[in-house]
Order: sequence, then C-alpha cells, then structure tokens
Amino acid sequence: MGDLRDLLSEPPTVATRQQLVTILDGMFEMLPFRIAAKEKGGYLTEVTKKFPGWADQVNALGAEHGILYEELRELRREAHEESNFLSRAQPIFASLGEWMERFGRHEREERRLVQMATNLELGVGA
Repeated sequence: MGDLRDLLSEPPTVATRQQLVTILDGMFEMLPFRIAAKEKGGYLTEVTKKFPGWADQVNALGAEHGILYEELRELRREAHEESNFLSRAQPIFASLGEWMERFGRHEREERRLVQMATNLELGVGA
C-alpha cells in the first residue's frame, strides 16, 4: 500500500501507469489470500463466540471483502487500459485513494472489534 500511496502522489505519466499496473496486479493477486487467511475457521469467530450480539457488525465487515475485491478489480481494469490514460489518470488516482481509505477503515474496524472483545473478556472495559 505504501508503494501505491507514493505513486499516487506523483504526476501521472506513461511510466507511472506501468508501475501502477504492476502494483495493482500484485495487490489483486494477494488480496484473495489475505481474505482467505482471515476467513479460515470462520471470519472473526473469536469475536462472535464471545459476543453473539456483534454478529451483524462482523457479517457486514465480512461482506465488504467481496466489495473491496471487486472494486480493486475494476480499478485494475481501468489502469490496464492504455488509451487516454493521461487524461483519465486523475479520476483513477482519486478512486484508488478512496479505495485505499476504505480498505484502511475496514482493517481498523476489524482490529477495533477484536480489541474490544479482548478487553471486555479480560474485564478491562471499552
């Protein structure tokens, strides 16, 4: 993500398009493995076992996995289109920035739920 963030801060060129394509291809290949690792044995089951009332929040986060993946697929497709890249680059870059923010919020929310469940279980409170 850091490489992508750095690239998005540069002016778009033919060279940055190729770098963008390479980064997005890598992310697109890696994301399913990352999601599968999180869902192995059930997504956030440690949270829902301790706090069944949080199942709706966990399910909503789990559903976001597919949405994030499909959005990344579309952004990758757009970056792969060579024609008129320079004229389309700013909207693509903006959409990628928004995707990265959404992905970051998703990851933070996962960590927050796990941390809250751990704290409440240990009696630390929220």
